[in-house]
Amino acid sequence: MHATTTIGLDIAKSVFQVHGVDADGQVVIRRQLKRRYVLAFFEKRGVSEMPRPMKVKMFMDAKASGVEEQINSWLDHLSAATIIKSETVVTALAAKPTDGTFPCIVVTIWYEPPEPN
Repeated sequence: MHATTTIGLDIAKSVFQVHGVDADGQVVIRRQLKRRYVLAFFEKRGVSEMPRPMKVKMFMDAKASGVEEQINSWLDHLSAATIIKSETVVTALAAKPTDGTFPCIVVTIWYEPPEPN
């Protein structure tokens, strides 16, 4: 049996879908679980604690320097974090539906906050 390297968990109100793949991308787990069995399912596989959830932070401004200032200010106030992924998109926004659009830079950062002491 191949070791599971990635697990996807589709959460719902009462029934969850678990999908796991190995390093080659081959499916090794595909299960439907009721909410009350999810923790026991992972404990049975040697996972004693669930991973901490990632957080998402978004920054928007019409100018790159504005986004940079926002990110630097956020990082100054954050004691530590592990940045998982970042994505930059340039889009057009309107302040009101009747206004013309203006370019806007949107930076999204997925991160794990520091562990509590």
